[in-house]
Amino acid sequence: GVVVPTTCAHCSSDWEDLNHSLFECQLTQEVWRLSGIGGLVDQFKQPCGWLRVRETIAKVGNDEGERFAVHAWLIWCNRNLLIFEGKGRSPEIISGSAINLQEAFKMANLPRSPNVDRAEVVRWQLPTPSSLKANFDAAVFKEMACGGVGVGVVIHDSKGRFVAGLAERIQGMTNPEIAEMIAARRAPEFGAKLNNSGFILEGDARRVISACLTDEDDLSDLGSLVMDTCCWIKHLQVSEINWTKRDGNPLLCAIS
Repeated sequence: GVVVPTTCAHCSSDWEDLNHSLFECQLTQEVWRLSGIGGLVDQFKQPCGWLRVRETIAKVGNDEGERFAVHAWLIWCNRNLLIFEGKGRSPEIISGSAINLQEAFKMANLPRSPNVDRAEVVRWQLPTPSSLKANFDAAVFKEMACGGVGVGVVIHDSKGRFVAGLAERIQGMTNPEIAEMIAARRAPEFGAKLNNSGFILEGDARRVISACLTDEDDLSDLGSLVMDTCCWIKHLQVSEINWTKRDGNPLLCAIS
């Protein structure tokens, strides 16, 4: 049989049980802090029995329940990865992956009209007359030795003509959400050089788009980037900030 240590592989706690693995370990506490449902998870930090966990999750909305389930699953997968392969991931990667998986699940389960082909491809839409549209995106490159991300911006005019593009690689970063926010910041900063009065920003990361649209203070790790991005958006006098599916601009996927 497989011998599994009784101590926590991450924090070397004297005794690891399920409650410690999912709620008490320093790494998992940081994952839950980044998850956006920390208030819900705080109820489970003391031994309370899984019946109570199940009952509490059943009372909250689908969004919180799904987010809890995906985060808990990836925390457990990371625990096994660390024990059996010695390759544990950071809290930022675990939480970012969980959020992306939840978003992918939502998109795959959106109600569709019976007359719409499920293989329908999202088409990129022209900006309004006299406006420019800047699509931004980011990608994580696992093949880079120290980890890294690529950020890209592509700008088109109202006739669909390519106006300008930007592509950068940043070494040492592995957080996809921070990478998306950096790409969102680059878009208005880059667009400001074109001196155009009408500007539209478009990206495929829902949380990043939501952060750019809100006026509330962001106290997360993205806070300073969100503030800086919003300053550039106001400076450029952006008229629209839109979310689109990832296949809304195939050219951008190639650049990032």
